Amino acid sequence: MTDDRLPLAELMAKTGDGDFLRSVAESVLQIIMEADVDGLIGAGRAGTVIARALERAGHSCVAVDAISDAAKARAAQLLPSADITDAVGVCEAADLVVVAVPDSSIEAVVT
Repeated sequence: MTDDRLPLAELMAKTGDGDFLRSVAESVLQIIMEADVDGLIGAGRAGTVIARALERAGHSCVAVDAISDAAKARAAQLLPSADITDAVGVCEAADLVVVAVPDSSIEAVVT
């Protein structure tokens, strides 16, 4: 695998006077777009949009973790070909998973 890390100084230089967080998000999404992602943990507003963008770029999302009724409905609407399951189900079905959860939930997802 190639080294996909973008040094912070280089990223800051690329942003100039622009929005630093937007540049970070764009860089991360570019790395994700180049990977072969096929699972999503966190079918919230951001996660489903990221997974939908990946599908539009030619990736398939085979499984999505959704907990609330709203997240399940959003996932079903935006990612109709994906199985709606829990985090374990996503990891079992997918080779590479995007984790798009709030910071406060990361520990619960990875342990």
